[in-house]
Amino acid sequence: MYNVLSLNKTGIKAHQRKMDGIAHNLANVNTHGYKRKEVNFEELRLREVEGDVLKSDKAEDFALNMGSKAGYTKTTFNQGTITPSSEKFSMAIGGEGFFGVRDGNGNLLLTRNGSFYQDADGSVLDESGNYLDMEIYQPFESWNGNINIAKNGQISKIENGQEINLGRVVLYKPDNPDNLLPLDGGKYLLKEGAELYTSFEDEDFGSINQYFLEESNADLSKSMVDMISTQRVYSMNAKALQTTDEIMTMINGIKR
Repeated sequence: MYNVLSLNKTGIKAHQRKMDGIAHNLANVNTHGYKRKEVNFEELRLREVEGDVLKSDKAEDFALNMGSKAGYTKTTFNQGTITPSSEKFSMAIGGEGFFGVRDGNGNLLLTRNGSFYQDADGSVLDESGNYLDMEIYQPFESWNGNINIAKNGQISKIENGQEINLGRVVLYKPDNPDNLLPLDGGKYLLKEGAELYTSFEDEDFGSINQYFLEESNADLSKSMVDMISTQRVYSMNAKALQTTDEIMTMINGIKR
């Protein structure tokens, strides 16, 4: 009977974790560049059945399942829909690669969210106030007027009939997407010891599209369906746990 309680407990915990992943996807449906998360389930070890147990003669390696668990959370890096934007520092990556931003401590964070803007000093920041990581050729005071961002990230403007190179956006790519630790807001931190390549070193990168933004690849309708089905399975496990508890209470209350 205690094994049954343990089975229900593992089911509740696994589906709670899946519900957390679905809630995270729903909360970021409108976050530019967000990549949806998928929770996978794993079977716990089997427990061999010993002693006199009635079973078929054809049964081999007879064992009871000890439950399930939410194994690992996988991030799906499929390309999101590209939509137009009126901001000159709005950028969408068509293909592979990530923008790099620097937080207040100087840590490099990776993101597909290309919604950037200029502050009063001319610096280029994201929506959280992190600085876009890039090469700077000219002081930000000259970053005004019609700014052009090429496919390779080259930033320039035309002044007095001449093209002036202002800087260049750097794209990053990890050696393995699984080496990215997800953070809030669709940002990622590279695991310690993992390799990181830049668009200056490798040509195998996507192109930067100015005046466009990449939308989240989390689907609202699919996430809602997943949430409803997960809630039902969670409720079934909770009901089974309650029923098992009631049966145990009845057994313990029987007078010998």
